[in-house]
Amino acid sequence: MRLKMLGFRLVLSFVVLLLLIQTSYAENSIPVTTNVIGGRTDLISHPVTLSAIVKPADIVVARNRLLDVQSDDQYRTEYPTYGFSPDTAIVRINIYNDAEDGNSDFVVYVDYPLLDHIRFYESTKEGLTKIYETGDSVPFSTRPSYHRAFVFPIRVLPNQHKIFLIEASSIDTLQLPIRLFRKDAFEYHLLIENYMLGIYFGGVFMMSLFVSFLFVTLRDKTLIFMSIFLLMLIGVSGSINGVIFQFVSPDFPRYTKELRIVWLSYGMVAVICFASEYLKTKTYLPNIHRYMRYIAFTCLLLPLLNIFVPFYYTIQFVLLFGLLITLVISYSGIAMLRFHYPPTKYYLFGWLFFFLGGVSTVLRAFAILPSNLWTEYGFQFGSLFSTATLALGISAKFNMEKTQREEIEAVANEERESRLQAQLQTREETFKKVNAEKEARAKGEFLANMSHEIRTPMNGVLGIAHLLTETPLNNEQAKLVKTIETSGKTLLGILNDILDYSKIESGKFDVEKIPVDPREIIVNTAELFRSKAAENGILIRYEISEEVPKTIASDPTRLSQILFNLSSNAFKFTHEGGVTLRVNMEGELLKFEVEDSGIGLSVEQKQKLFSSFSQADQSTTRKYGGTGLGLYISKQLAQLMGGNIGVNSSLGEGSSFWFTVNPNLNLVSSKTQVSSAKYDVIESTKTVDLSALRILIAEDNNVNQLVIQGLLKKLGTSGRVTENGKECVATITKADPSYNCVLMDCEMPEMDGYEATEKIREVIVGDDAPVIIGLSANALPEHEKRARAAGMDYYLRKPVEYSELKSVLVEAATKFL
Repeated sequence: MRLKMLGFRLVLSFVVLLLLIQTSYAENSIPVTTNVIGGRTDLISHPVTLSAIVKPADIVVARNRLLDVQSDDQYRTEYPTYGFSPDTAIVRINIYNDAEDGNSDFVVYVDYPLLDHIRFYESTKEGLTKIYETGDSVPFSTRPSYHRAFVFPIRVLPNQHKIFLIEASSIDTLQLPIRLFRKDAFEYHLLIENYMLGIYFGGVFMMSLFVSFLFVTLRDKTLIFMSIFLLMLIGVSGSINGVIFQFVSPDFPRYTKELRIVWLSYGMVAVICFASEYLKTKTYLPNIHRYMRYIAFTCLLLPLLNIFVPFYYTIQFVLLFGLLITLVISYSGIAMLRFHYPPTKYYLFGWLFFFLGGVSTVLRAFAILPSNLWTEYGFQFGSLFSTATLALGISAKFNMEKTQREEIEAVANEERESRLQAQLQTREETFKKVNAEKEARAKGEFLANMSHEIRTPMNGVLGIAHLLTETPLNNEQAKLVKTIETSGKTLLGILNDILDYSKIESGKFDVEKIPVDPREIIVNTAELFRSKAAENGILIRYEISEEVPKTIASDPTRLSQILFNLSSNAFKFTHEGGVTLRVNMEGELLKFEVEDSGIGLSVEQKQKLFSSFSQADQSTTRKYGGTGLGLYISKQLAQLMGGNIGVNSSLGEGSSFWFTVNPNLNLVSSKTQVSSAKYDVIESTKTVDLSALRILIAEDNNVNQLVIQGLLKKLGTSGRVTENGKECVATITKADPSYNCVLMDCEMPEMDGYEATEKIREVIVGDDAPVIIGLSANALPEHEKRARAAGMDYYLRKPVEYSELKSVLVEAATKFL
């Protein structure tokens, strides 16, 4: 808005200035048709003259010819203008004073400061007398009056007739705007002239300062380019009007001229850059923008022409180049009209004045247009109107951009608000996730601790029950011991299911991809249930398709777990008939199936299967027991192994439970040998020789000590017991011969099994290093990883199975045979 008000004030000031100029000419000038000064005329705008343009060699002849002319018919009222010319102009001024008031002091005013040489002669009886010689190619001190242009005081007495000659030459345009003033009228004219120049230069300079201030505040490149243009405009106008020569460099006329090339060139650069930024040509007119950059770069180099090319030709080239730039920036504005860019109208209107003023000044300089008020001051008039209008345009541009910014800010605020809400939601979700993870971690730790605390006494229960079966018992005692062992294993199965469920829910359940023979999975599972099937009078059989590969990449433990769960359910709900285990290929998936002739399932019951803590119905739970976790865990395991699980069943017609896995055949090497020892559940009756083992037991629980010693006794060997890890390390390092096998409990007071293992590995190395078998009531995989990292060779979970302990000790004994 401030720019708009300033623009209006500049326009208003310029209109007042123009009116003052016109008033001055209207009141003080009259059409002159004779060569007589008379009456009360204060100013003869263009005294009757004769003129000629001649070569330097013909000057004397031309002078004589002009002096000999007597006819008034050959006189003219227009002042001579010849454009760029290397010749000399000679003008005759014929004056006869018949003023009645006796005034005799006059001023011949040549209002064109760019004449290199100007000589003023008076014709007398003795001949021509040169009374003045000056110009803008000589120091300013040579001028008869301290004025920016050329002021020649003369005296013509009343009723006196005088003839004067003016000779002028210039490397700028050659023109002689001669005016004749009475001395007192000229002083008034100077007042008006100084007022006009003050308004012009002061207005442009203040506008430049104000625009520079706005640039510092708003950081808009358009403003700095406009400020530079206005400063260059002051330099160009001051050079043309003679102000620079008068006040800045009165003793350096050559540099004053050459500086005009610099101001013109850099002014044109500022104009090009202003147009580019104002119209956003880089965005809307990329082709024109590229040419504008080339033109601006060329303008930067134009001042170098002063070094190699005479000023006479350089100034003409620069003026023509300015005409080209005027056309380019005008065309850019016209081209922008199709984009409906609002500030374009101010741009076009402003440059219209600049174009008209600049073109008229250039055409007058080349003597194409006559010299008059507009062509003489068109550049100044046009630049003022242009500056004021462009100021309005910049204001409109800022208003438009402000509106756009407000719209963008509104959208940005909405987006920011959306982002904040999204961030709040994300933080809330993160908070929930962290809390869920903490809860899951706390639940996992709780379950792990509970598992440890339950497995420790369960090791004693199942171990003692197993040892009791080896003692002489009557039938009733054997039945009771069997019941204890069966109940303990059932409780252990429930505990394992709960741990698996916890790991699945927390997303920490991983499956292996190692070589495994699916046939052995089927065979071993069938053998596990063979004795139970015989007791219940149920037939058990298995079928293996020929297309089943011998080796797949999967998790044998989890395959056995799923198949065991399905088989266990089949035997639970089958009272007669049989159970069949099958394995075949179904497309690219390996399919396991357990079919029974049991009670079957209704549609409603099938819909509830495979959900956590769910069974077919409440009556099933009451009659057959179970937590309902087995099928849920089996489903999750099957999906983790790249397959799925399902059931085909009808009520009273038996069931067929199946699951599929991805065999990952491309991960299995054709030369891989799969050991069946891991799945051999049929205990060998062959005597095992463990005499090579010298066993040290590290166990703090008395019951577990009794169980381990009992299991070792059953295997035909024994071991020494230590109460904790510290005692174990001291014993093994001092014994001679040293122990070569350690049954190491992982959780003990004073020093646990992990630390004890690390210390043993530090002290005893090489061939003397013992085999260390970790024993732990912790059932989570991370505990086994920790044991392996500490240096344990094997890891057995409590309750320790006799068959597992036997297998590990046999493998350990082979290392020392």
